[in-house]
Amino acid sequence: MSIEFAGTPQPPLTQTTAESVLAHLLGTFPCTLVRESENGYGLQFRGPDQRVEWPEDLALSLDANQVYVAFHSATKGERESFLVAIQDALHAHGIVCSLEEL
Repeated sequence: MSIEFAGTPQPPLTQTTAESVLAHLLGTFPCTLVRESENGYGLQFRGPDQRVEWPEDLALSLDANQVYVAFHSATKGERESFLVAIQDALHAHGIVCSLEEL
């Protein structure tokens, strides 16, 4: 079972902005891109507690009208830290998005 968050970005994300937000996030938050597909990205937290049996800790989707995060395997602290980091990355690109738990 995943813990999911979603929000509507304002202004809507362009493909270029979404790619820049992802690059910003990967450059500032301790996570690794482990999957990229047309539906989104799979990320794994870096550090001593990497989960080999479940390499994707979270799924991230950056669409024009929705930012979506599904945590598959994360502590409360990891979730909170990532949510702050993604909102900071969005803000750095002029995007406002309040992520609410679904």
